[in-house]
Amino acid sequence: MTLIEMLERNFKEFPSKIAVICEENHYTYEDLHRGVAALSRYFLHSGIKKGDKIAIMMDSKTEELIVVFLSIVACGAVVLPVDCNQPDSYCRHLFSLMPPAAVAISASMQDRIDTFDLLLSGSRIVVCQTGKSSLSGKSPKKVENFREGPFSQEHLHKTDDKPTFLEDLFLFFGHLTLPDILINEDDVVYFNLTSGTTGFPKCAVTTHANIYWNTRSAVEQLSLTHDDVHLCMFPPGTHPHEIFARALLLGGKMVLTDHIAPKSLTKVIENGGVTAMMAIAPIYGNFTKCHKKNGFYFSTLRIVESGGMHLDPVTAREFQERFDLSITPVWGSTETAGIALAMPFGVTSKTGSTGIPCRYYDAEIIDTHGNRLHPGEVGEMIVRGKGVCTSYYANEIETKKNFKDGWYHTNDMFRKDEDGFFYFAGRKNGMMKVAGMKVYPVEIEDILIQHPLIKEISVTKFSDPLHGEIPKAVVVLEEDGALTKEEIRNYLSTRLVVYKIPKMIEFRRALPRNPVGKILINQI
Repeated sequence: MTLIEMLERNFKEFPSKIAVICEENHYTYEDLHRGVAALSRYFLHSGIKKGDKIAIMMDSKTEELIVVFLSIVACGAVVLPVDCNQPDSYCRHLFSLMPPAAVAISASMQDRIDTFDLLLSGSRIVVCQTGKSSLSGKSPKKVENFREGPFSQEHLHKTDDKPTFLEDLFLFFGHLTLPDILINEDDVVYFNLTSGTTGFPKCAVTTHANIYWNTRSAVEQLSLTHDDVHLCMFPPGTHPHEIFARALLLGGKMVLTDHIAPKSLTKVIENGGVTAMMAIAPIYGNFTKCHKKNGFYFSTLRIVESGGMHLDPVTAREFQERFDLSITPVWGSTETAGIALAMPFGVTSKTGSTGIPCRYYDAEIIDTHGNRLHPGEVGEMIVRGKGVCTSYYANEIETKKNFKDGWYHTNDMFRKDEDGFFYFAGRKNGMMKVAGMKVYPVEIEDILIQHPLIKEISVTKFSDPLHGEIPKAVVVLEEDGALTKEEIRNYLSTRLVVYKIPKMIEFRRALPRNPVGKILINQI
């Protein structure tokens, strides 16, 4: 099933059901369908063809983002999400690699377009903003309003009220059906960019089938239903389909927000009746600290996923004790189109585990020669399934390196227990050889984070002429916390063998992170 088939089905079966909540605005599936129909026809009318690439430069999670994404897909074009937090050099590289036929951009991002004149000289620029939507010709600097475009003045509605983005589309384009464009499951939806924590992102070619099977897998693994209200914390430029795909498949409701401060986010969850959310571990740690001394409990939450980074035992335990909610650890990647491992709902006895392969996915652990390893042995996890992508765009070297014989080689190191539960050990390039002995950062991090004065921790490898490599610990202390390097080593001396204890310890005020919240290892 394609994303457009999901949208069409929901519109026909329950048009008046709320699909999107964004701040004070509520939109039904009929509203969403009409908006997508209008904007997709506008794209086609302006010359967009099936297979063209349309970049999205939108810096917030709003109804505009959902409508623009689905409109691009509805006219058979391919979405190119741009991380607006990245520097201009990143955008130039991306646009030179994949010149877009058009760019859908938030009004707040318009100033950045001028810096890409040569790269976007053949691109149409569509500006998407509540109450102000416009399109240019071929010059990025010239922005013409819809009123001056190819549509009749008869479509205008005179009003002093500031219309929403969807209302603006309706005023110009009226009630329209979706374009009669043949969309297949194997058609490319978008280029899903990797997080780029160690270099420039790779573009995983993601199809409708990849998204469908991944979404269906997550729905079944987590026992989600059409009554669930979904909140996803991923930024617009990273994994945008995960913001809405589950709700779209189920005919459920999605709550959009850019709030990450615990008090503001708490209000969004409570006011929106959110039942299911995915976030990185620090978000849940912030909830615990914010509500540590009051009687607050989440009244609607039931599925609490932690993905994107390792869930440390302290965050998991304290959140459970404070809110009586178990965090469900999950593992996924750009290349798997979302989560591929998850802890089965209700299982609490496998502390530290990321869970088991979700339905429609298989996972194995192999050594450097490709041999399957026994339970308890650490090796690289490989994954296959209908949700797994098969290539990177215009990157044959990385494609051959990472996709072999139907398996995606994750570069993540895991071990598996006798019951088939997987345990994350660290990135393949993060493993260090200390005097010939293998050391994995996560083992050290999980112990250090349990120290009451340590707020955040990251362990990396560092070259050493005597030992080859040694562990380096970058430590962020709790506010007003006082701790010496020697005290940290003494704390570890009773918990780790001596060669695993970091020889280098550095204190920082914060760890460098990308917009998703992942630690930027190359800046440690």
